[in-house]
Amino acid sequence: MLDDSQDPLSSWSYDELLSMIEEHSLPINDLYGALHFHLISQFRLFASSLKSRELQFTLLGKDVRGMSTMLQKSVRKNRSPQKFDRVGVSNMGIEASLAVLSGMLRPYNENRHSTLLTALNYPLDTPTNEPLENEHLERD
Repeated sequence: MLDDSQDPLSSWSYDELLSMIEEHSLPINDLYGALHFHLISQFRLFASSLKSRELQFTLLGKDVRGMSTMLQKSVRKNRSPQKFDRVGVSNMGIEASLAVLSGMLRPYNENRHSTLLTALNYPLDTPTNEPLENEHLERD
């Protein structure tokens, strides 16, 4: 989740923005105008690529904690469980999401870009015992 100090310019290539300034004859310091035109071109490119692809969406309104049971039942009925290129989940935690949903992803040899998409509404713990940056500063 973004906070108020985030700047959308930090997510895009400065060189791509400069090329938009030149292409659209914008003032040299109009980076947000350049970002506007860059995003428009990216959305158009994405929309045109959708025309040439076959897309299927499967939306499941189920408690994801029961998904592993559903997958096991499919296997017992000699049916191959459905595999996905993208699986999205939120507010479940990394460990639980991986444990339950990683089996739903298409294997690497079929799609090396299969991805588990997740949104976390809480900070992650640091994986080491090293102090956090600026933790050494004295507090007032």
